Amino acid sequence: NLNNTQRREMAMGKFIFVISALVLSSGSLAGAAEKGGSYEFGAAKVLQSDRFGKQALLNINNMSMWFTRDGSSAYNPLTSGSGVTFPRSTDQVIYKAGLIWGGIVKDGDPQELRVGGQTYEIGTVPGRIISKGVAEDPSDPSVRIYRVRTDYATADLKLDASELFGVGLSEVTDADEEDLRLQYAKNWREWPAAKGAPFYDRDGNGRYDPNVDTPAFRDADCTATPDVCEANADQVAWYVINDLDVGAVQSLYGSKPIG
Repeated sequence: NLNNTQRREMAMGKFIFVISALVLSSGSLAGAAEKGGSYEFGAAKVLQSDRFGKQALLNINNMSMWFTRDGSSAYNPLTSGSGVTFPRSTDQVIYKAGLIWGGIVKDGDPQELRVGGQTYEIGTVPGRIISKGVAEDPSDPSVRIYRVRTDYATADLKLDASELFGVGLSEVTDADEEDLRLQYAKNWREWPAAKGAPFYDRDGNGRYDPNVDTPAFRDADCTATPDVCEANADQVAWYVINDLDVGAVQSLYGSKPIG
């Protein structure tokens, strides 16, 4: 059951979510310039745990927002409560958010009008669609959230680790901070450009090279030389969801998948 505060937050969810996304996006473009630091990507340790890839935060500005690899957002998986905090480290302002889409599908099925997305129920699952009606295996280690930040090699990550692991700032250990730093290195090194994740191709060779290129969008409005056309986001997260799981989609509004 939802309490009154959660109901009010959900009622405002769509409006606030858009504002939140804009704040996170515009704020992240102000950017730290450091990339990579002293970490050599070829030698970075690969973490065996997958705890980082199932849930994550955008939290480099004065706002933090939880999201999970199935498409849920603004929901804290550690507390089962509100998942957007503003100002950061103070109080929560949104309980659950998402996107809703609908369309007409003419594939011979009598249900042509179909709807999908996320509200209190999550109508999506992790992974991209690799062929008609076939999605990636969610258990594949590459089907995860890829979260990077440009200053990960030198930044103080204690607050980041505190929020991500759900522990007090004083409880964060050096090992916690180093695990998080290594995960940032892993995600930077394994940035899934082959799956469509955007990257700034500094050397223009059409391939992602973690020692040269940057997981980021190219500034669409930039007409200057390539080296200044990168949209310098301080933190970037990328993952893919799909609506091929009939049970997940029907749990939302009773619709069949669009696919």
